[in-house]
Amino acid sequence: MRSYPMRWIAIVLTLMLASLACQVVGSGGGAETVVETLQPKVPTVEEITVVSTIPVIEPTATPPATETPDSETSTGTLPALPPAQPGPETLDLGSLPKEPLLYDYKESYQVSIQFTDNDDLEQNFTTVYEYRLQTVPVSGWRLFYDDQNPFFASQVEAVVMGEQAYSAATDVGCERVQSDQITQEDQRLAFRSLLEALSGQVTRTQSDVPMGDLTVDVYPLTVDNLDAETEIVMKAVYASADGDSKSTVSTTIDLVEEDSQLVSATLYLAQQGGFVARIELVYGKVVDEEDAMLAKLGTEMTRTVVYNMQPVTSADGALVPPADCGAASDDGGGMGGGTGGSSGAQTIADIPRLEDASNSFSTSDTLFYQSSASVSDVVAFYKEQLSALGWVLDDEFSMDAMATLEFTHGGQTLTISILSSGGVTTVSIDLS
Repeated sequence: MRSYPMRWIAIVLTLMLASLACQVVGSGGGAETVVETLQPKVPTVEEITVVSTIPVIEPTATPPATETPDSETSTGTLPALPPAQPGPETLDLGSLPKEPLLYDYKESYQVSIQFTDNDDLEQNFTTVYEYRLQTVPVSGWRLFYDDQNPFFASQVEAVVMGEQAYSAATDVGCERVQSDQITQEDQRLAFRSLLEALSGQVTRTQSDVPMGDLTVDVYPLTVDNLDAETEIVMKAVYASADGDSKSTVSTTIDLVEEDSQLVSATLYLAQQGGFVARIELVYGKVVDEEDAMLAKLGTEMTRTVVYNMQPVTSADGALVPPADCGAASDDGGGMGGGTGGSSGAQTIADIPRLEDASNSFSTSDTLFYQSSASVSDVVAFYKEQLSALGWVLDDEFSMDAMATLEFTHGGQTLTISILSSGGVTTVSIDLS
C-alpha cells in the first residue's frame, strides 16, 4: 500500500504519461497464418457468397494519428462518411473498388439452405460468417464463424484487441493467445471474392432507399453478372487447445451451379461512401439423387446468400473477448466449455471499462480512456465490477475531482487513477 504523498506523485506521473499515450493509435497484430486442419465440406448445405466495397485503406492499416493530429480519428471518434449522393444510373461492376472506404466496419455473409426433408419437415441450414475491423476506441478486429449444419456444426471466434488476442472454438474452448498466433491477413479474401466475380453493367431501378442508417440505390443483377468460375471460400482460423498449432474451418459456395438457377439477385449501393452495402442472391433447384440424403426427391430447395457491409458506430460498442474467455476460474468457459487459461492471472484486456469509454489506449499492462461519468460513478463501477472478478480492494483515496483505487488478485496489483476536469473524466489503470 502506497503512502499518500507517493500516491499523488504516482497519479500525476500516470496521467501525464497517459495523456501522451493517447496520441498514439495501437494496431491489431498479425503474423503469418498457419492452416493445419481443414474441416470437410458438407454437400450443398454449406455455401456462401462474397462482396467487398469501395476505395479504402487495407484492413491491416490503422488511421495514422501522428500524421493527422487534427483529424477526428486521432481524437478517438469515428470519421464521418461523405455526403450522400446517388450512384450512377448505369453502374460498371468492374469498377467497384475491392476494399472499403471505412476505417471501422463490419461485414457478414449469411447462407441458408431451405428444403423439405424425407419426413416432410421443413429444414433450414445456416452458415454465418462475420468480420469486423475497429480502430476506435481500441485497435483490433474480430472474426466470427457459425455453421449450424447438424452434421458438421462448428463455431469459431477470434478477437484481437491491441496486443492481446483470443481464440475460441467449439472443440477446444476459449484460449488467450499471443496476437501473432492468429492474424487478420487474408480474412477478407472471401468478402473480396464476390466483387471480383461481378462484371458487366447494371441499371439502377430505385434510388434513396433507406437501409438501416444508410441510404442506398438498388441495382438488379443477372447470372451474366457473375463469374461462373468463382468459388468463394470462407475460412476461420483458430488456435488449438495447447496454443501451439492452428486449425481451420471453412465453407465453400459456387456462384454458378449447373443444377441450380439464379432466381433473383440484387445489389444495394450505399450513397454515403459509394460502397456495396448489400448483395442478395437467391437460388432454386429441384432435389435430385445427389441431395436425397438431405431432402425429399422432387421437392424445391432454395439457397439464399446475403452479404452485408456497414460502418461500425458507437452504438455497436467496443470489441470484447469471446464469452468467458480468459476468466479466472477452475471450471473454464468459452464456447466449447474448455478452460479459460491454466493460470488465474488476468491481463489488462480482462479489466472492464465504462460503456462510453473513448480515446482509449492500452498496452500489455496499462489502460487509459476517458468518460463522461463522474468520479464517484467510476469508483462505484470498478468496486462492483472488479469484486465480481475476484479482485480485493486494498486501498482507496477519494476527493471531489480525483480518486485512486488499489486492488489485489493473487500476486497481481491493479491501481486505478481517476481525474475529472472540464466535464471529462480520465481513467488510468496500471496492472502489475
